[in-house]
Amino acid sequence: MTSESRDYIFVCTGPTCGERGGKLLLRAWKDSLVERGEWVTRRVVPVQCFGECATGPNVCVHPRGEFHAAVDAREAETVLERLVAAIDAPNPAE
Repeated sequence: MTSESRDYIFVCTGPTCGERGGKLLLRAWKDSLVERGEWVTRRVVPVQCFGECATGPNVCVHPRGEFHAAVDAREAETVLERLVAAIDAPNPAE
């Protein structure tokens, strides 16, 4: 990853996902990345809706294009670790 590269984790914080833990995920992941010194290369960004409210909270990882539904806010740190590991793994499409 070059210094200009940046990974984004988009977290739905719309009405349904936000109530189901999207806002908690956003806050926990943002704090964790800052604490770990990874805020320069990874960002957590709120979005209003992915249109998949029934399966929320929902998360999308860019640039890999991975969509994750029903993300459990109680497992925020564990889920973040899995997302970061997937981001860091070689992309089979490349």
